[in-house]
Amino acid sequence: MHILTKKRFKMKKQILFWAAWAVIILSLPVGCLKNPKMRLNNIIAEANKQCPIHTGIGTFDRIDYDDDVVTFEYTIDNPMMSVDKFILKKAEARKIFANNITKGSTKQVLQEIVNGGASLRIQIRDVLSTKTASFDFTVEQLQHVLNTPPGNDDETALRGEEMMLNLIAPVDVDEYAKIIGGQLTPTSFTYLYSYDDERISPANFTASAIAAIKDTQGKQLISQLRADGGNVLKKFFQACINTKRSMTHLYRGEKTRHVFEYSFSPSEIESIIRKSKARIDADEL
Repeated sequence: MHILTKKRFKMKKQILFWAAWAVIILSLPVGCLKNPKMRLNNIIAEANKQCPIHTGIGTFDRIDYDDDVVTFEYTIDNPMMSVDKFILKKAEARKIFANNITKGSTKQVLQEIVNGGASLRIQIRDVLSTKTASFDFTVEQLQHVLNTPPGNDDETALRGEEMMLNLIAPVDVDEYAKIIGGQLTPTSFTYLYSYDDERISPANFTASAIAAIKDTQGKQLISQLRADGGNVLKKFFQACINTKRSMTHLYRGEKTRHVFEYSFSPSEIESIIRKSKARIDADEL
């Protein structure tokens, strides 16, 4: 009954495609330019000298500035993402951009664009398609984002995870199951899966079998916390703990609609974090 946890689902927690530019912009020699449009034009010209920039999930190709529109050109090459998904779930994708657009140093980038009286367009293509997905933000919308006080970081992180899952789903976990979305409730963060109940009988998922799946998953989470990039997962775990939410995995049969689930309570999540810091036990690998 460990069959559904042989290969864990991994993904990036953010799609801040313009974050790479934010790093560049803060160190550019813009001098004493006081005209906002000239300053913005100069910044973009200098930034383009350093493009393309590889970000880990694709390439930040270039920035265009024409007719008071700043366009970030991005090409994705991550198998979990595609332009088709961005087009199909455009509303979800736009919410993710709007929720993350001022995180970290990107807020300073946004201010430069607003000061120059420009709108923002995020244009995305992928290596396997000629289609593009565009997301536009007017000057007024950008200014509103800048004026909006930051929300609770934990709630924002969990809401962002939910939106991201629902954007990129469905994604195959292994040959038997796929992740179909996420759901945030006041008491839990739930990962939603479907499983092939023609190949795996629902009768196999007894209480002891589900407990074994949960145990295997717990060990895998410990390993992931110890691996490179584990800090991202830890922040998500800490957000669940801080908001007193369990982490639930809910599976639904594709044909029978049979449901089984298991959860890690906040105290169990804390235990997983503690174990990840302890001496590595060979049985956990």
